[in-house]
Amino acid sequence: MKYKIKLIILFFAIIFACCPFYGNAIKAKNIEAPTNYANDTAMLYEEVKDGVVMITTILDDSMGAGTGMVYKERDTHLYIITNYHVIQDGVEFYCDFNSHERKSASVIGYDEHTDIAVLTCEKPAKYKVLSYANSNLNKEGEEVIAIGNPKSPDLTFTTTKGIIAKTNVIMSYGDFYCDRHLTMLDLALNPGNSGGPSFNVYGQVIGINSIKYTSDGSIYYEGLNFMIPISDALNVVNRIENHKYHVFVRPFFGNAKFIDVNSLFYYDKVRNNVPLDLVTGVIINSIDDEENNPLIEAGLGKNCLITKFAGQEVIDQVALRRILYSLNVYQKVDIEYIDLNSNAEVKIGRVAINALVLK
Repeated sequence: MKYKIKLIILFFAIIFACCPFYGNAIKAKNIEAPTNYANDTAMLYEEVKDGVVMITTILDDSMGAGTGMVYKERDTHLYIITNYHVIQDGVEFYCDFNSHERKSASVIGYDEHTDIAVLTCEKPAKYKVLSYANSNLNKEGEEVIAIGNPKSPDLTFTTTKGIIAKTNVIMSYGDFYCDRHLTMLDLALNPGNSGGPSFNVYGQVIGINSIKYTSDGSIYYEGLNFMIPISDALNVVNRIENHKYHVFVRPFFGNAKFIDVNSLFYYDKVRNNVPLDLVTGVIINSIDDEENNPLIEAGLGKNCLITKFAGQEVIDQVALRRILYSLNVYQKVDIEYIDLNSNAEVKIGRVAINALVLK
């Protein structure tokens, strides 16, 4: 009996090993690489245009216009990302698609400080849900294509092409939780492009166009255009969607201001006892001694150099904010730091993440 069982097992083993049918059945399907449109901007435009929308905002005594992108669909509705300043103070909203269909829209939620808003509208007959890349991998010099509505209604769904001029730009508003993390673009953008997508050569969204600087008092600028990296924007969108009142609740670890180690010169490091071989991290330059400050409760204070947070290396303030905003409110995480007031010994504290809603 045992001999017959062995023969049967051997027979099926030979069948599975030799038969092409079974061999193909267990092979994983090949995942197709995205198409590279670097040499064919016209084809890229055709591929993504149905995922771009023109947004019209009706105000009490006027109207405004901007752009948005379709980032998901659910049942009979589409969900659209745009800038907060596109829909600010609006009483009615409309989405116009490339197919010349218009749909009434409503606001799901928004965050003024990151300039992100989420709208929803009924599906038109023709639309596209856009794909997006990991914008943390964006590099200076990469090609970028923008589609938007720079002069509505005459110049809708226009496309411009350029390059990423600089990544990880911090637009400071004097508050770590309000400072904007942006990417500078070298391509033509105008006010109606606000809220619209910028694409890489694969037709993937890498950012939401947001700011155009033209002057600063008596100083005039040309070509200072900025987008919100799409990975940052989606983080804000997810928190807006998942919150009961559709607001962006920021993870918060106390009021403090920081200096990037990579911005220090040699003599700055010597004066502040920063190890000369250290090129990453952030130094607490000032910290509010308010009650229940999570950083203080974790043992940190002024002149503490943060090297790791939640198990991830802290390269600079951009990285620190990105790590913080990826955490859950009321989560407890480790923080590695060096107290520059005493010695270069690495210490580990435990930080409790609180909640912050900016008004």
